[in-house]
Amino acid sequence: KRLAKLRCFRRRRRRAAKPNAATPSPAARPAPTPTPTPPPLAVLSDDVLREIFVRVPSPADLARAATACAGFRRVITEPSFLRRFRAADNQPALLGFIDVGGGFVPAEPPHPSVAASAQLHNLLDLQPFFAPPRDDDDDGGGGTSFRVMYMARCQSKLVVFTFSSDTQQWSSTSYDGWGILVAATPSQETALTQRHHAHGCIFWFLRWAKKLLVLDTFTMELSTINLPSSELIEIQQVAIVESARGGIGMFAMVDEILDSTFDMFYVVWDPEGANKWPLERLMKLPVEFRYNLVGAAGGYLLVQGISVQGPVQDQVCFTVELKTFKVEMFCETRRTLIGADLFAGFAPSLSPPSV
Repeated sequence: KRLAKLRCFRRRRRRAAKPNAATPSPAARPAPTPTPTPPPLAVLSDDVLREIFVRVPSPADLARAATACAGFRRVITEPSFLRRFRAADNQPALLGFIDVGGGFVPAEPPHPSVAASAQLHNLLDLQPFFAPPRDDDDDGGGGTSFRVMYMARCQSKLVVFTFSSDTQQWSSTSYDGWGILVAATPSQETALTQRHHAHGCIFWFLRWAKKLLVLDTFTMELSTINLPSSELIEIQQVAIVESARGGIGMFAMVDEILDSTFDMFYVVWDPEGANKWPLERLMKLPVEFRYNLVGAAGGYLLVQGISVQGPVQDQVCFTVELKTFKVEMFCETRRTLIGADLFAGFAPSLSPPSV
């Protein structure tokens, strides 16, 4: 009996040791298919991003894209890209202007900018604060770079001090020809007040010297450009713009000495031509107003007309479209505009004077 039990036990052990055909052994099971590793996200070059952003349908959408990350903001805020975007008929609308002491003055019907400027009526006046850095603040590096410029006007020279956020240092450049320009000129007449921006340069109108003072923000060099002059006309005011052909354009308010009337002409700087300022357009202005060139933004030149004979309240602003020279009523004003800042459709970080 013991021998029979031992044989039966051995047979059961042998059966248990044999692999079951219905249940494959772990060695016979196929290995699980590994999950494929997703390919790394492609990093778009700046050139590709420019081609994408230049096709954005509106300035508002472009401003939203600039807030997505620092890399997008760096590409979008490049002056060369913004010029290309505006040249593709994506000019931001001229919404109005900020008058010193008078607040924001929006466009009024029937000007085409009225619809866009209406969005500003419910803006809130909020206090700024320092936000904590985000994870993508270092993406791209150059999106938050900036420079601060300070100009010192001395008796014999001009000095421009520049602070760079990249180097955390100040540098300086001087213009030694300033003493000759201001010789025998009262100091109150040599103040550098209204500035203009075009193609990365800052311009000041030196009325007493009949010149433009130019600061190239790329090379940080100061120079001057002679203005057209004549014994029969006197340039009272100028507004510098970027011309349609990529050059420097200038609107000038001219006082006709013989008949005491005002004309406005548009010329384009041609440094290689015999006539440095060839005439492009001449506009005769009504004699019952005197005029103030407020500035240029959003594809328009803003001009204020001040009634000579009527009450002080009879002041109007009209725009001149830079491409077509079409004149349109913009708004009414109650005071003479001095130092007003034009507000176009881009956010301040995307608009001049961010050259």
